[in-house]
Amino acid sequence: MPPRVLLRIRELIRAGQYELTDHAQEEALEDDLHRVDIEAAILNGELARVEQHQWGTRYVIIGLATDLKRPVGVVFQFNPAGRSGMIITVYEVTEKEG
Repeated sequence: MPPRVLLRIRELIRAGQYELTDHAQEEALEDDLHRVDIEAAILNGELARVEQHQWGTRYVIIGLATDLKRPVGVVFQFNPAGRSGMIITVYEVTEKEG
């Protein structure tokens, strides 16, 4: 069973209660990733690590794009109230990362 925090992130994604930062949109465009690829990676992925930053806790999820071949990394952060979230960045995972 996925960790509780991953289940909560998936709930927010399914409900559309998240934003993509400008940075995430730029990175997605560079890697030819679409919103559905990002969502798919979160919905089928695994929590790879948790990072502590001065702006809060960030969750790195690695899953597959909609083609079920390309591994995608997604960095997610809850908004302060926890009722929505923000995708900080996305990227295609290289072999050494995955």
